[in-house]
Amino acid sequence: NEIVPLLIRDGRIVRAGLGVGLAEDAVARRLGVNSGAVVTSVQPAGAAAISGILPPYRDREGRWHFEIIVAIDGQAIREREDVLRALD
Repeated sequence: NEIVPLLIRDGRIVRAGLGVGLAEDAVARRLGVNSGAVVTSVQPAGAAAISGILPPYRDREGRWHFEIIVAIDGQAIREREDVLRALD
């Protein structure tokens, strides 16, 4: 197990993260997203923000725009849990 030596050495585990909040899959489906993970928030200095991922916003006509994560390192993202597995 890779985690035990890290716990002994550092006393904690630091996991990879994108710095995003993701919608529950049921919410994504109601938005019409059938595959991928819908971004609901972006931490300002997180990896996602640095790479150009935007938080949801409304345009002048009141329409919502949001980012959808569809792959990480070539691995398909079909639902929210896939993002967590890809980063583990």
